[in-house]
Amino acid sequence: SGRVGDRAAIATLVEAGRAYATQAPVTAAHWLKAALRLMPENAPAGAGLPSRLDLLMELAQVQSVGGALAEGRETARTLLRLLPGDAYDRRAKAARLAALMERQLDRPHEARSLLLDELRNMPDPRSPAAIPLRMRLVAERTMRLEFRAAQAVLDLMPDDSDDWEPSLKIAVAALRPMPAFAGGRVADALRYAEAADRLLHTAPNEHLADWMDAIAWLCWAETMLGRYRTAARHFERAVEVARDTGQLYVVTNLLAGLARSYGTLGNLAQAASAAEDSVEEARLVASGQQIVFALTQQSLVATWSGNEETALRQAEEAVATGAGIGEWWGSMAHYARAMALFGLGRHDEGVQAVMKAANNFDTPTLDQRTLLSCAETLAQVEAGRGRRDAALEWAERAQRMRLDGVDSNNALADLARAHALVNADPQEAARAALTAAEALEAAGQRIDAGRA
Repeated sequence: SGRVGDRAAIATLVEAGRAYATQAPVTAAHWLKAALRLMPENAPAGAGLPSRLDLLMELAQVQSVGGALAEGRETARTLLRLLPGDAYDRRAKAARLAALMERQLDRPHEARSLLLDELRNMPDPRSPAAIPLRMRLVAERTMRLEFRAAQAVLDLMPDDSDDWEPSLKIAVAALRPMPAFAGGRVADALRYAEAADRLLHTAPNEHLADWMDAIAWLCWAETMLGRYRTAARHFERAVEVARDTGQLYVVTNLLAGLARSYGTLGNLAQAASAAEDSVEEARLVASGQQIVFALTQQSLVATWSGNEETALRQAEEAVATGAGIGEWWGSMAHYARAMALFGLGRHDEGVQAVMKAANNFDTPTLDQRTLLSCAETLAQVEAGRGRRDAALEWAERAQRMRLDGVDSNNALADLARAHALVNADPQEAARAALTAAEALEAAGQRIDAGRA
């Protein structure tokens, strides 16, 4: 009920908005928008009040992380139109938020263009002000499978700097494992993952909160490196931090990863619960990307649990969104559908689905472990049909996918060989299966160890 320019009313509304920022970001956004309506255009800071531009930044933050994706994007883009061209620090923060929301809203090209435009306008693209933009650009390029480009950006970034906040050191460390692994540099990826793990172990939660998207990349990289126990621990903590700080935009992704980790480790009840929560959160933020992430992992958990009809419905809904074409998470939805079809005994359809997921194994967008799973499954199907030569071809393809340093991933190649040999050489098949089972058991991957 205040009037435009009523500083006392504005102060009260700003205080209320800040009080709710982490626990109830939707409520916080309501109060901050009310404060902005009372602020004159171009109002400067003073007498304990932020400037109008600073308050717009706060509003963009709570809208974006609170899951109001479209509103957060529009506020951040409005801020970019109003900020001076040389306000590099504030422009970088606004651009990072806008790019994050563009990605969540299934507009990756707009996200990338925005980041590149802002970087081009900076006199020194290696300055501290450019770091948020470069960090987001690494994530965008990694999501688009442009790993060399992502690595090139990371190579120009130090591990730490005197003018960095402690949270930024953690964020940079968290981003390093994924591009290294995707580039086949497994030893480097494992070393980066260990370094990031040590930093997270000693860091307070507030140091994680500033860069939850980077923390998510670390967690997913750990799953692809076969470090599911560590991944589960980090996903659990990340979910807690994200919820405590009102960062709903990333909760779905983290819960999907937690479901993946729990399921692989054989904790199927916990996996199903995490997957269900992930889907519920995804539907609230209405992001195609998040819905695909969540439904895909929910489908895989359902298949592992023997609920293949449910799994197929979930995977088909994920595929039907049409999001993620040409990216890992879109291909994973097709993989989940294939696994459900195989579980139902619909092998011909399953073969078609797995070949689509793997792009006929021609420049596939899936990770190494998932590709090994595809080849292993096809070896099993062909062996079951009595097609020994075809089964051996898939087993040999799996052997060529091995990478030194990821023993539990490579175990699926041994399991593929066991399938291919089960009829012609049962003793050798048994030895290969035992080798696979031992590696998988050592890594705690009980579902696949049980199959072996």
